[in-house]
Amino acid sequence: MVLIYLRLEPIILIVDKCSEDMTNLESNTGRNRPPRPEVLRETIRFLAEDSRNVAITDHAEDRMYERDITITMMMRVLRSGMIKGEVEQGKKSGDWVVKVAGQMLGNRDVGVVTAVMQDQKLVIITVEWEDM
Repeated sequence: MVLIYLRLEPIILIVDKCSEDMTNLESNTGRNRPPRPEVLRETIRFLAEDSRNVAITDHAEDRMYERDITITMMMRVLRSGMIKGEVEQGKKSGDWVVKVAGQMLGNRDVGVVTAVMQDQKLVIITVEWEDM
């Protein structure tokens, strides 16, 4: 609630916790609207802290082997990388697909295309070197 007294009286603002709650809701309202990249980045980082929240598709596993990208490298990108590109709708409502990229030793960037499933699980779709 905001009260503003005009004229020569002082302006009094009363702000309750509602505005903070509305900010938090912005990222979750309308499951068809993508969350803000920084919100999704924090969700990915949180989920990646526990490797039990991360599933790797057969395709991603094949690409890791083919491109010499290790699980350790992939997890480092998930835990500290930045979102690159647009957030896209996944197969189901509330699922989002995004690429997370992070720099490795030798100034090479690894990209990890990740599906965030209902803000509860990460599914790794593929991994790639960003300079190839």
